[in-house]
Amino acid sequence: MLVGLGVGVAIAAAASGWVVGPALTRHGAPPNVPVSQEPTTLEPQTLTSTVSFGATIGYQPLAVAATAQNSGILTGVPPAGSVVSQGQPIFQINGAPVILLYGSVPEWRSLAPGVSPGADVVELEQDLNQLGDSGATKLPTNGEYSAAVGLAVERFLRSEGLPPSTSLPQGTVLFLPGAVFVSKVAEPLGATVEPSQAVLDVSSTQRVVTGAYTPDGGLPVATGQRATVTPDSGGPSLPGSVAAVSTSTTGGSTTVTVTITLSGSPSLPAGNIPAEATVVTRTLHGVLAVPVQALVALVNGGYALEERTRSGRDRLIGVQVGASGNGDLVQVTGNGVRPGLRVLVPTLY
Repeated sequence: MLVGLGVGVAIAAAASGWVVGPALTRHGAPPNVPVSQEPTTLEPQTLTSTVSFGATIGYQPLAVAATAQNSGILTGVPPAGSVVSQGQPIFQINGAPVILLYGSVPEWRSLAPGVSPGADVVELEQDLNQLGDSGATKLPTNGEYSAAVGLAVERFLRSEGLPPSTSLPQGTVLFLPGAVFVSKVAEPLGATVEPSQAVLDVSSTQRVVTGAYTPDGGLPVATGQRATVTPDSGGPSLPGSVAAVSTSTTGGSTTVTVTITLSGSPSLPAGNIPAEATVVTRTLHGVLAVPVQALVALVNGGYALEERTRSGRDRLIGVQVGASGNGDLVQVTGNGVRPGLRVLVPTLY
C-alpha cells in the first residue's frame, strides 16, 4: 500500500540512531550520507490519493459513418482534421455537394410533398428552422411534409447553390447526430463510390480523453471519480470525470484503460492532443499525515515518529500507518498522535 516506504523509513532510522529491521535497512541510504533533521508540526489536512498516466485528448466516436447514398464519382472531400457543421458540404459526388444536416435517423428515402409523415421529416423541419430557411415563421415539427416545408426546402437548396425544388432527392443531404471531426478520408478523389459505402471516417466534435496505466496495487480508478487533464504543450489543466474503465490482461500484464469526459466545452486546437491525466482515487479530510521519511521502523515491528519535546530531548511515539497521498505523505494515528505534535523529518543534505 505504501510504495517506496522502505527507503524513507531507513533514512529516518539512520538519522535518528534508532534500530531498524534488516528488511528495511537493505534499501536505506548509503553509509556516511549526511542527514539533517527538520521539525514539522502535525496539523489536520486533506490527504488525496491519485493515479497519473499519459493520455490523449481526442474525439467521442460516432456509431454511424459518413456514407454515400448514391453511386457516382467522388469529386470533393474535406481535408482530414477539419470540422463539418450543419448546412455545410460534407463531400461531393458527381460535382454535387452532399449537405450535412443534424439528425439521428439516416436518410432512407426522397422527401417531397405527399410523403408519409416520419421521423426523417421531423429532423428535416428542425434543421430548416435552425438554418433559417423556414422564414419568419418556424415550421411545426410534426413530421408532415407540408407546402411550407416544400418552400423552406426550396430556399435551402438555393442557398446551397443547388437547383431549387420543393423536393429533396435522396442523396442530397446526409443526416448525422451533430457536427463531425474528419479523422480520415476513406476514399480518394476520383474513386467510384456506391450506396452505403463509407467516404469519410468521422467522429463527434465532443472532446473525450483516453489513457491507460498498469496497476501497481494502489487504489483503483472508478467511474465518477474527479480528474484533471493537462495538455503536454502547456496551458491550464482541464477538469473532468471518469466515464468508463476497462481492464485487459495480455501475457500476464494487466492494463487499465480509462475514458474521461471533460467538463463544459473547453476551447482546444483541432486534432488529437497528448496530455497527462490525473484521477483522484480517494480524498480524506482532517487527517494527520507526515512525510514518509519521518517514519522510524522499529526492530520488533511497527513504526514510530520521533517527537521533538520542549526540553530538547527526543522520544519515540508508536503509530499506525494508514492511507498515502499528496506525493510523499502517509496518514498516522495512535496514542499520542495529535494536532500540534512536533516530529523530526530527516532530509539528505
